[in-house]
Amino acid sequence: MNLTIRIIIMVLVLLFVGHTRINFFPFKIDILYWRTSLGVLLLIIGLLLVSYDSDLKNYKQGLKDGQNQVINMMQNQIKDNNDEN
Repeated sequence: MNLTIRIIIMVLVLLFVGHTRINFFPFKIDILYWRTSLGVLLLIIGLLLVSYDSDLKNYKQGLKDGQNQVINMMQNQIKDNNDEN
């Protein structure tokens, strides 16, 4: 539902940016500045891709850091148990 609302808002914004005119008789749709709408769409897609890529890199780094912390904790626990015996 949330995605549908976002898509509808995106389409309306692109139609607004492109100065869209709709005539009902005869039925005609004119997008005067379609290049501007296309540019805004490509800009948004580019920003989404950059954001996704940085999130993916941060997730991978966090996963590696977490694995290293768990391994170090397990090694310390094993060392403590061996020292007690």
